[in-house]
Amino acid sequence: MTNKLIRLAIFLFVFLFPLFFLPFTPESYEFNKMMLVFLAVIILTLLLAMKLAITHRIALKRNIFTFPFLLLSTLFVISTFFQSSSIVTALTTPLSTSTILAGFILYLLFTNLIKEEDHSQIMLILTLDSLFISAYIILQKIGLFPSGNFSPVGNFTASLLFLLVMIVYLVLKTISKILPSTIENGKKLEVSGDASVPSEWLPEKSQDTPEVTFFNLVTLVLSVTAGALLIYHLAKVQKPVILPFYFGWGIFLEVLKDAKTMLLGVGPTNFVAAFTLAKPMSINLTPFWNITFTVSSSFLLNLATETGIIALFSYLLILFQSIRLLWNKTLST
Repeated sequence: MTNKLIRLAIFLFVFLFPLFFLPFTPESYEFNKMMLVFLAVIILTLLLAMKLAITHRIALKRNIFTFPFLLLSTLFVISTFFQSSSIVTALTTPLSTSTILAGFILYLLFTNLIKEEDHSQIMLILTLDSLFISAYIILQKIGLFPSGNFSPVGNFTASLLFLLVMIVYLVLKTISKILPSTIENGKKLEVSGDASVPSEWLPEKSQDTPEVTFFNLVTLVLSVTAGALLIYHLAKVQKPVILPFYFGWGIFLEVLKDAKTMLLGVGPTNFVAAFTLAKPMSINLTPFWNITFTVSSSFLLNLATETGIIALFSYLLILFQSIRLLWNKTLST
């Protein structure tokens, strides 16, 4: 019974998270998704405690993401308490310290509660989310839904990132359906000459039913269409005001000049302090002279500026391992 409740809670969270928003709150998207993550952590922790009380057995799992994720979370906490000008702001702002910590705990819970046979169902749920979101964006753009700069995911940039990830996944799924399996008994495949490819880096042939394959193809077409509409909107219709990379890089270089800020950054949600103190004088000669930027030119620069270079390397390691895992494992789901 407990296992069924855990499975239901995980599937429900995976389905709801990309779509969840509350229009009657001051901030409808990021804050409410953060609250949903907190709720999922509490529920899954209680269910895990129930399971441990029944089975009297605990077996904690870890994988290639555990150490870099733990390091990233630890650095966020240290930077918050030693560098942030407002600890409360750093802890309550979405996509900052509390979200990273909750995400790490949720990751540990998922690692120990999700079974390997559930992976395909989870990806199918995310594909369904992608279908709903793509359909919403397309209908919004043709005027059947109220126009705006948001989808259930959040702003259009977040929506585009989600769709791009799902497009990559669906493209790889399609390739795995077309290409024959090249893995035999876990051995290496000779490619040419002395070159060889480890079997874990090769795509496995998909075992999807024709119905699932058709569903994936329809979702892929809609996701590509919606993604193209979002790219056009962000590039032509309402181009977001972003700090030019040259200035963001210059601010980051100033942060590197001090050992403490190089290792711990200026503190989560505290980029505005670095911008105020380290912005180049040449910015006054640009159209951005009267704008105070609260984030850097890119996510990576913002992460390095606010939490230091070690946090940046931790995130890059997580990103690299995620891409490798996507190639290794996703095609067999």
